[in-house]
Amino acid sequence: MPLPNGTTVYNKRSLPAKPDELPSFLGRELNIVDRAIKDVSVRSSRTVTADTTVTLDDYLVCADATAGAFAVTLPTARIASGRTFQVKRTSAAGTVTVTAAGTNTIDGAATFALTVQYQSVTVQSDGTEWWVL
Repeated sequence: MPLPNGTTVYNKRSLPAKPDELPSFLGRELNIVDRAIKDVSVRSSRTVTADTTVTLDDYLVCADATAGAFAVTLPTARIASGRTFQVKRTSAAGTVTVTAAGTNTIDGAATFALTVQYQSVTVQSDGTEWWVL
């Protein structure tokens, strides 16, 4: 019986040689599987009205800044490697500032401002930085 496409098969030589390297190896492999499962799940959306941090479960964040300006902070690019998020300002008033976590940047800048109603930004992580698509 053939294996499904994308199935990884390990032989004895590809496993870590030292027992103390096994937890790290398994952690990396489980992280890859976890990311793949999340990537095929339904893309979620939520509406926020105050400072918030995007989670790995998010895809679309609708930002209503009617009550005042606030920031939507992206997770670190390393943690969200390969992930895509979209932030959309839905309100007529109030600036929504999309902020990169830590020292990460968004197309080389620390922030990206959404200044008009229905403006949006879609970003993707390369594991080091965030890039506007």
